[in-house]
Amino acid sequence: SDKAAQSQYIKLFKENGLCAVYLEHSIDAPFISHLEYQNKDVKFMRIDSDLSAALKGAEADKSYEEKLSGLFKTILHKDKLKVTVENLKSQDVASMLLISEESRRMQEMMKMYNMQGMNMPLPEDEVTLVLNQNHPLIDTLAHKDLDESTTELLCAQLYDLAQLANHSLSTE
Repeated sequence: SDKAAQSQYIKLFKENGLCAVYLEHSIDAPFISHLEYQNKDVKFMRIDSDLSAALKGAEADKSYEEKLSGLFKTILHKDKLKVTVENLKSQDVASMLLISEESRRMQEMMKMYNMQGMNMPLPEDEVTLVLNQNHPLIDTLAHKDLDESTTELLCAQLYDLAQLANHSLSTE
């Protein structure tokens, strides 16, 4: 629904020969819900809610996930943040945020009914930080002994970049 905010995901789809449907009108969400209700085999998902198997390479190394998950949760002070490591085909993306489809639909419904005042931040357990094992920075974090300040800076920067690719900037 937002080409600018979702450009990272659209680029990944295009690089892998996939197409995405751009739905920008207020009638689109009810129309999609109607299609899903009428056809139980049809399911629409936002481009930034899940990673398609077509975007992934070989199975990710679980040792990355074990080490980096704890590292990011500790440094970012976000105990409930889900951190996964995927081996994406693209080396351009180091990190990205995925938000569950249910949470997205709830946000859209609140927006549609002009409930912007109730625009609360998503709980940490509704957001997944995906780290690309195929990116040199993630490999460096997982395998090199960096000093503490460099590690903290890299983790914070990777998280901030993932947030920037997923949201517009706030005044803070």
